[in-house]
Amino acid sequence: MLLLLGAAFALNFQGSQQPPTPRSKRLPVVRDSAAADSASSTKDHVRTQGHRRAVTADLAENAFKDPTARITLLKARAARLSQDSELVGYDAMSHQRLSVGMGFGKLGRDRLLFRHEAASRVQWQRGVGAWVDVKGARTAIPIAPSTEAHDELRKEIRNEMNDPELMGEIPYYPGYEPLWVGGGNIARTQVDESEIVNPVADGAEAYYTYQTGDSISFRLPDGKTIQLRELKIRPRQPKWNLSVGSLWFDTKSGQMVRAAYRMSVPMDIWAVATEEDPKSMDDVPVWVKPMITPMKAEVSAIAIEYGLYEGKFWLPRVRLAEGEAQVSFMHVPFKVQE
Repeated sequence: MLLLLGAAFALNFQGSQQPPTPRSKRLPVVRDSAAADSASSTKDHVRTQGHRRAVTADLAENAFKDPTARITLLKARAARLSQDSELVGYDAMSHQRLSVGMGFGKLGRDRLLFRHEAASRVQWQRGVGAWVDVKGARTAIPIAPSTEAHDELRKEIRNEMNDPELMGEIPYYPGYEPLWVGGGNIARTQVDESEIVNPVADGAEAYYTYQTGDSISFRLPDGKTIQLRELKIRPRQPKWNLSVGSLWFDTKSGQMVRAAYRMSVPMDIWAVATEEDPKSMDDVPVWVKPMITPMKAEVSAIAIEYGLYEGKFWLPRVRLAEGEAQVSFMHVPFKVQE
């Protein structure tokens, strides 16, 4: 059970989302206009609806610690949903590694549960799409030795590893979410507080404050000067789906260049479930509760690096994320590298 929990959390942490807010407490529905425009069915249309707080005049005013922070955020917000018409295609090698471990207690040594690696060549062309040529993939499961009793477990994990998304990550395509984690891989226009709240999306001022940080500039061989500026993001209140960290943007284009952030606090799974339904634990036997409490999940570090190609295209080079799931005295650390 713990193995499956850790594996499921590690594989799906990008789309982690909170259970729906009770109807009596729900805020007005906010439709994601960008995603709704592309919805092709009623099911897709409903899925693009979300909930968020209204950005009042006071919230909009005190969200920015300085005028430059407001300018940086607004430019980054516009660039996040724009598409560079000059980029017609690319050819890249994509490498991906997923590691999941297990540990007992705070002092115990973590052991590797399984590791999955994949390498592929990705070719993308505007108007055509992406072609992924898998060059190789392998999965190691050292915790399950080659015995008949573990064959089914090994087979189940390997089947999970055959997910197309683990056969090669597409570095970039139009509409991709630059921050990588939160709301899937598609950039949504507005925030949805039932998921990870994107600090750059519309409506984020109700959840975050912004402050200008450092800046740096460098000159390219052709004489062009690139200037980068840091935007520090802080949540208005600590919550599992709110981020804290540092984002860097190109001051001219507004494109993201670097990101280093984490979730402000771990996600207490039982607390979230109880908030949704106060009777959610009533069906759990009394003797079982101590065995599965506490139950938490945390994304503790996310880092994204973009590279400047041909002197004008900011495209992702490296993406890293790590965290852990905890059940009672056992914890399942994970790390994703792309």
